[in-house]
Amino acid sequence: FKIPSQANTRDSIVLHSMYIKEMDQTLHLATIDNLLLCSSSFKLLESTVNQKVNLPEKEKIKQEESLTAFKSDLFNVYLNINKLQKFFLNKEAPPFFKGLAYSSLSGRFTNTSFSLSGYTSSYDSVPSPFLALKDSKANKRTSESVIPSDLVFYLNFNVDDFDQFYSNFLDQYAHLDHIGFATYTGGIKITESYLGIDFRKDFLSLLSGEISVAKVKPTGNVHEKDFLTVIRVNDLKKAKENLNALTRKIKNRTSFKFNKITYKNHEINYLNIRGFFKLFMGGFLYNREKPYYTFIDDFILFSNSSDLLEYSIDNYLIGNTLQRNKDFQKFMGNFEDKCQLTCYTNMPTLYEYLYIFGNDNEREKLSSYRKIIQNTGSIAFQLSPKDNLLKTTLHAQTVESPDRDYDIDVSWNTAENLIIDEFEQLTFKVKLEKEHLTHTGKINYYLPHPENKHDSIIVYEGQLQDGDLEGIWRGYYFSNYIKSVVTYKNNKVNGTALFYYDNDNHIIRAEVDFTDDIIDGAYKEFYPNGNIKAKIDFQNGVRWGEAIYYFRNGQVKIEGAFKKGKQSGKWRYYSKSGELLKKENW
Repeated sequence: FKIPSQANTRDSIVLHSMYIKEMDQTLHLATIDNLLLCSSSFKLLESTVNQKVNLPEKEKIKQEESLTAFKSDLFNVYLNINKLQKFFLNKEAPPFFKGLAYSSLSGRFTNTSFSLSGYTSSYDSVPSPFLALKDSKANKRTSESVIPSDLVFYLNFNVDDFDQFYSNFLDQYAHLDHIGFATYTGGIKITESYLGIDFRKDFLSLLSGEISVAKVKPTGNVHEKDFLTVIRVNDLKKAKENLNALTRKIKNRTSFKFNKITYKNHEINYLNIRGFFKLFMGGFLYNREKPYYTFIDDFILFSNSSDLLEYSIDNYLIGNTLQRNKDFQKFMGNFEDKCQLTCYTNMPTLYEYLYIFGNDNEREKLSSYRKIIQNTGSIAFQLSPKDNLLKTTLHAQTVESPDRDYDIDVSWNTAENLIIDEFEQLTFKVKLEKEHLTHTGKINYYLPHPENKHDSIIVYEGQLQDGDLEGIWRGYYFSNYIKSVVTYKNNKVNGTALFYYDNDNHIIRAEVDFTDDIIDGAYKEFYPNGNIKAKIDFQNGVRWGEAIYYFRNGQVKIEGAFKKGKQSGKWRYYSKSGELLKKENW
């Protein structure tokens, strides 16, 4: 039989197009270097031929670099990194990935796993943080001893000489983005001058070279945007001394404060400095604002959530860490202990995270890939310099994931995404300078405007009695909108305190009953549209009594009760339409 076909020549290569009636499909074929290329897209095939024939000499060299060390196996993968990122991100590569060229990987599949290994080349003429990485050596990973076991994502960066890496990094950064580099170094100089510190000597010199970032599995106390950054230091005592010294300098020279919490013999401090992490590596690290931090062993743990630090402390004390997780350690046995860059993802918990915090449309799309994502289990990859290339390893392990009703988890996690800790820890409470300790009478308290240090703006107004807060105190945002109305008696919060969103509609964020600085009575929290989000009864600082959580549309989401801070009795979970999803007895 005959198949209708058409031939086209591109750069001396013949492209055949054939229409297959039974498939109602046109296939396009070509042969290059004894290989058969086939595609349903003529444009894609034409582009492939064009790139193969007309590839610039520089690109051919980079292809050959990654292929030279490449060993063919049952399954082979060849990647153009830049084009791959454009395809998935629909934009230019992020700064961190600039300079990567090609990856040549090979591997095998089994019933329960698949592995790929090979090499990735980079452009020596293109500035890239990876060029700084290629000149470094790695130490053994150790942060797994303090990172909670139940996580979604874990990234470990590890070099043996951070000072040398940092110097090389600055050189690459200056060539990669001279405007960003100038902003970064200028910001450091301003901070150093303002606070009287030497950032490199006082802080960077203490880093061992290991930095990890982790995303922990969502729970009642761990929310969508919570993160954990773990930094190992060479001298913990010196690190504490330097951070304490920084605390004093900030207190003396600026309006910023540190609010300290003691939790199970660990001090949790609040570093009220905007853009703190930008001081380390500019825009290459996420701009985590004003982090909380604590110390465990030889590590400083930073987070945007004090709850997550408390969760990390709890897990560390009972030994629920990655280091003691047998499944994790067995899986990571497929990788090197010493490696400059290691990235791990737990796919079932990633699915749970995306499902819980996604919207209805995202959850519907995600559900269709549920089995594939969950059964993938664990997946990780490593990059480490070798022979002027980046050795690249990827491994995945499949698991049988049990069925679960994630809609209930969605209701509970989003319901518990409240701001109660802000009021339990009294972070809103008025803090005045020493000169006001004996003052009596009305006072207006001003702070420098964050965008214009020459201007002052009122942030508190109220009465003092012999230095004690007394009567109604009003707090204001820097926008001049009302922030809070709090009643004090003998320097302690008493009565119903009101907290507002930062807008001209004066919508209440929360309404909280206090007795002598302790939540006692009704706690109410509201959505930005003014609808109630939650109503929880407290007794002497403990959840005790009725608890009702609401959807944004006003429909009841969850209803139940607490006793001595724990769920008690019957709990009911509802859909947005009011349908009863589940009943529980506690």
